[in-house]
Amino acid sequence: MIGLGNIAIHECFGVDLDIIWEIITRNLPETKPVIAEMLEGFGEREE
Repeated sequence: MIGLGNIAIHECFGVDLDIIWEIITRNLPETKPVIAEMLEGFGEREE
């Protein structure tokens, strides 16, 4: 999914909105808990 941002920014006229919608509706719910866990870890780091 990292490359998706680059594609969306640099290839805005070549982006297939159906694919973007599928990513949002299918992949985002699966990865949301992983992202939330990663963000919680940032608050626990000591400097």
